[in-house]
Formats: sequence, structure tokens, C-alpha cells
Amino acid sequence: MSIAEQGVGKFVYSRVNGDLRTDVIKQAVQTLMMAGLANSVVHTSANGIPLGAEVDRKYCRIVMFDTGFVQRLLNLDLTPYLMDSDTNTINKGAMAEVYVAEELIKSMSPYTQTELHCWHREDKQGNSEIDFVVEKKGQIVPIEVKSGTKGSMQSMRYFMDLKKISKGIRTSLENFGSLGDIDNIPLYAIGEWINKK
Repeated sequence: MSIAEQGVGKFVYSRVNGDLRTDVIKQAVQTLMMAGLANSVVHTSANGIPLGAEVDRKYCRIVMFDTGFVQRLLNLDLTPYLMDSDTNTINKGAMAEVYVAEELIKSMSPYTQTELHCWHREDKQGNSEIDFVVEKKGQIVPIEVKSGTKGSMQSMRYFMDLKKISKGIRTSLENFGSLGDIDNIPLYAIGEWINKK
């Protein structure tokens, strides 16, 4: 339940249950991941390919395997939750991220343990985060997930400048479009973009 409740951001084991030891909680989360019921999204420095060569497991998000499962755990009615722009639910962004994670996982081999990547930076100027970082056609591509039609792209621009990346993807409820070097792909079509060769 805590995986769904924590939503986006670093997974904090101590927030699961104060009565349980952290090693017990870690083992339970690992069991969920081995069963395919949850997946890790770990920080990568994203300096080159393969992305897994520079991971830092200290920063790890955990996402459930299915939006329907998360919906049930949080007692949400999904239709107005995702489609009504007036509905302002605290975990709306988390649900959109779970959906994109599902689409990324579906594109991977079912015979290997799945690990997704993100990028995170904390310093005195503030925090920056890229929801997902993928390798596509030999290039590193950052993916920013927005649950609505608004949202700043400061982290995306910072990451692209820092890593000298020429193309980024924003997926949201907006229609297809482009903001210079950032393409917008509607949430419903992100799976097609992922699977496009």
C-alpha cells in the first residue's frame, strides 16, 4: 500500500511502517519486484550508454505494475481522475507516471528483470528531476510526464543543456506538438512512441 501512497519521488522505507525494521521492508519490496508487482526507477548519471552503468541506488522510486492496481489501493475512480482537468487530486501525477512506467516496461523483454531510469539532482540552487531517462536509437532521451496540460520544463531544459542532449519528450494530456527540441506526445500515444523503431 505504501508504494502507491508514496507516489512519485524517492521511496522512503521509514514511511512504510514505523514498527517494522527497514531490512524487513526492503525484503518485502524486493519480493514485490521479483514477482513483477512493483518496479524500481533508479537514478542514472546519464553521461552515456548504457544508462545502467552509472546508477545510484540510493535514489530509487518504486512504481506499482498497474494503474488499476494503484487505483484500487487508493480507492480512486480513474475516469474523472485522469480526464477531467478540474479534478485536482494529489496523486494525479503519480498515476500518470505509473502509466508511462507500464508502457516502458511493456516494451522490454519479459524474460529479464526490469529496471527503469530517472535523473535527479539536489543542490543549493534547488532540485531537478527527469521522470524517466531511456535509450532510443543509440541516444539518451529524457521523458517528462505531466498529468495535465500545464507544467514547467525547467528540469528538462537544465538536463538537456547539462548533458548536451538534442531531443526530449514531454508526455501529457496535450495533443502532439513541439516546443523546439522538446516533442509533446499525448499520454495515450506514448506506448506507440516507445515501440517505434
